[in-house]
Amino acid sequence: MKDLKIFFFIKKDKKNSEGLTAIYGKISYLDSSTTYSTGLVIKASDWKKTKQLSKPKTQDEEDLQKERDRQKNTIKRFKEILELQEKPITANILKDLLLERKTTKEVIVPKIMLKTVMKELIAEKVALVSVGRRAKGTLTKYYTTEKHLDNFLESSRNIKDIALDDLNYKFIKDFYHYLLNEKMVNGKKENRICNNVCQKYVQTLRCSVFFAIKMDYILGDPFKNYVYEWDELETVYLTKAELARVEKHEFQNKRLDVVRDIFLFSCYTGYAPIDLKYITQESIELRDDNKYWFNVNRKKTNTVSDVMVFKKTFALIEKYAEDPFCKANNMLLPMRANQTMNEYLKEVAHHCGINKNLTHYVARHTFATTVMLRNGASMEVLGGAMGHKRATQTAHYGKIVDARSSSEMQKVDENMNEASTPDKKPNVLKDVSDQAPGKIIKLEDFTEIIEESEKKPTKTERRRKKLG
Repeated sequence: MKDLKIFFFIKKDKKNSEGLTAIYGKISYLDSSTTYSTGLVIKASDWKKTKQLSKPKTQDEEDLQKERDRQKNTIKRFKEILELQEKPITANILKDLLLERKTTKEVIVPKIMLKTVMKELIAEKVALVSVGRRAKGTLTKYYTTEKHLDNFLESSRNIKDIALDDLNYKFIKDFYHYLLNEKMVNGKKENRICNNVCQKYVQTLRCSVFFAIKMDYILGDPFKNYVYEWDELETVYLTKAELARVEKHEFQNKRLDVVRDIFLFSCYTGYAPIDLKYITQESIELRDDNKYWFNVNRKKTNTVSDVMVFKKTFALIEKYAEDPFCKANNMLLPMRANQTMNEYLKEVAHHCGINKNLTHYVARHTFATTVMLRNGASMEVLGGAMGHKRATQTAHYGKIVDARSSSEMQKVDENMNEASTPDKKPNVLKDVSDQAPGKIIKLEDFTEIIEESEKKPTKTERRRKKLG
């Protein structure tokens, strides 16, 4: 917006009865310019001290700054809307729109609607998917959220769309409760959605609103007071013993053998099902440490996932090096559809005696917990291997498995035992320990031993007896 300039100034000679000076705004667009009164007042000395409100020092000055910025953003927004409508733009027209003056009937500024913004955001995501920077699954959540929003507006509000300016905290809460309790499809009530999935849909709606904020379509954030409340869910992963059973089991069925190997490959690399489809021989590189590494960008987030090719991973790759299907499709393993994998993994779990809901994604959790953290990998290294953008994503696995905590607790236990062990056993304990191994000492026996020890003369008593 280099062609549009907005700045604010004061006229020291114009003061009200309280000695406050009016703040004016100036709009310049191409060859046109105009000034207007903002309706704000300030002391001339405070205007100078705060550097034209860029560094407010009091709450009143912060309020003035917010109103000034609101006016500035509103002018920019009107200019963008007029450009989209291919309407004439001048500084005076922008001022009239800001001050809500209807000086011309040709200038009609409609409200920007929520679904329009959602479609604009989805179009942007489609473009990213087309060039491989986002996974197709990303689009699914937007399309599904859009469908739920349509049903919510129609069944709960009896409208087709809603303006961004009309969004508020109540609308968001109502949408969440609709998903949780009253979700309707074609006029019929569907099964309720669990809380975490509802929150995911609200998050996706939040993405559209955040997109609108970045595009200056909306000034405030209706989500600012919304708090996501997540239910703690158990993360399913294989323990060391369970993983060993899957590794060692000999399947007579080739179908299950292949599925097991694909699952193990994910356990050793941490790659999600969508990523495995794109891993080829070209994805492996020899680095300066003289070790082979995978050079793969995660489809979901387009972030690099740094994973070394472990010995067990090499063994799986070599097993299928001459496989006709792998050669024809330039794959490391004969990949299967995710739905097929999840169906067959139930059989794998049954044969290996694993009483868990085994799915392909369990392999990724197993990589994070049993393969990495249990074997001493740091949270930073795990985050890089998982392709996480934020440390909080990785910290989730740290809560599940804290191997360091376990080892340190064992050290404390050993040290406590060593500290509490006396150099010499008391006589009473010696007497008790002299009993036959495995013999149970009864309370009356223990009491009798104590009484006998008390009857024995002390050293002083024995000396007196000898002298006397």
